[in-house]
Amino acid sequence: MVEQGSSRYIVRPEYSTLVGGRSERQDAPVTFWVRTTKEIIGKAQIRVFNTLRGQNGGMSEPASIEILDEPLPPELFGVT
Repeated sequence: MVEQGSSRYIVRPEYSTLVGGRSERQDAPVTFWVRTTKEIIGKAQIRVFNTLRGQNGGMSEPASIEILDEPLPPELFGVT
């Protein structure tokens, strides 16, 4: 879920390391790729909802993010 102001947008992961590329370790970090709508530009918060934990305990604490209208390419410092 992406929150911006009083608006909430439910987004489904396009890819998750839970499905493909999962590490053997149980405590390994998990990565989600999501695509947001064009209405969400600027500072926002993201939360993850775990349906297995239910309505009361399944929502993570919010994490601050910033969504750019035009993503910048990574800077290259050298090629070998």
